[in-house]
Amino acid sequence: MQPLEFDARPFQREGKEPFPYIMKAMDELRPGQDFVLTNTFDPRPLESVMEARGFSFTVETKAPEHVVVTFKKTPESVNGELPLVDRHTVALDNAIFQLAGVLRRLKIGETFAAWLSD
Repeated sequence: MQPLEFDARPFQREGKEPFPYIMKAMDELRPGQDFVLTNTFDPRPLESVMEARGFSFTVETKAPEHVVVTFKKTPESVNGELPLVDRHTVALDNAIFQLAGVLRRLKIGETFAAWLSD
């Protein structure tokens, strides 16, 4: 899956605060999708906000005023009931369709665990 990319530099050049636009873009993330932010500096306050929301991040300074931060959703402990798809009780094709149905119902930030065995 391609990461969702956001370049904050045009906002900064125009004197606009990019934070609300960044957060709006983050709302578009699909489960398992990374978010890549291009910025003029290392956005430490944003990194703290994203850590609190369950993201890890890496920072790469490419050049002066060209910093790329990649945010990844960290695995979370699973609480509550898990959907069960047992490929031993249904044909493999049906199990795949059942898994696709589970994945479609996931919300942003939710995790999915699979145990694959014969």
